[in-house]
Amino acid sequence: MSGIIGSVGSKSGIIGVTEPDYEEGIFTASFYSVSGGTIPIHAEYNTGAYTKVGRLVTIQGFLLVSPAPSGTNTGDVYIEGLPFDAINFSVASDQADYCASSIYMSEAGSAVGSVGGFVSPGTNNLYLRESGGTGSGADLAAHLGDSTGIYFNATYISA
Repeated sequence: MSGIIGSVGSKSGIIGVTEPDYEEGIFTASFYSVSGGTIPIHAEYNTGAYTKVGRLVTIQGFLLVSPAPSGTNTGDVYIEGLPFDAINFSVASDQADYCASSIYMSEAGSAVGSVGGFVSPGTNNLYLRESGGTGSGADLAAHLGDSTGIYFNATYISA
């Protein structure tokens, strides 16, 4: 694309220039542990915002756990409901190269190590993992309590 003047959507009059694929909006998220349990989110803090330019999607948001999760949630956790499915590369080694994320947790039920995230290929899920081994990492779900806040942002390529 060439010939953008001023803001997205401006045309230069050059033959072959097309309007950019641009979209922004709000999405509603759900929160789960990989052990299968639903993690409750406060109804006023269950949305995120997104911007999509071409196939590149950037998301950000804040989720508030409330009330405290019950049952035996264990392992990694994930945010479901991102606005677009992530691309599913044919070569598994290519998948990790196309997502960047930043996660911050406040008011956790117990001390939390470093938390990272990735958008799982072919899904609309952002997985959150406490630092640990290369497998499923430490038990992030065990740290969630009433009023744990999850601040997140990620950038990924849509399908």
